[in-house]
Amino acid sequence: MLLARFKRREYIRIMLRDVLKIAPLAETTAEISALADVLIEEALREAETHLLHRYEPPQHTDREGRFVNTPFAILALGKLGVASSTTART
Repeated sequence: MLLARFKRREYIRIMLRDVLKIAPLAETTAEISALADVLIEEALREAETHLLHRYEPPQHTDREGRFVNTPFAILALGKLGVASSTTART
């Protein structure tokens, strides 16, 4: 799967920058958080495409009783990285 290969490559790149002291901790944690965002976005896009090909788009009724498409969403509990916390550990 392309997404898994991309994830491995990016984790290795981020880890090497950290181990070789090329990037400070704040930058490393920001990159990990950004990578998590990209991976979740792409996984959502792949899942939505797969589901829309297999099933009809999900719908709900609006206030006027009309059927409208319901967007797909991901709910995350907890922290996905430094971007979701108020302070970064150093």
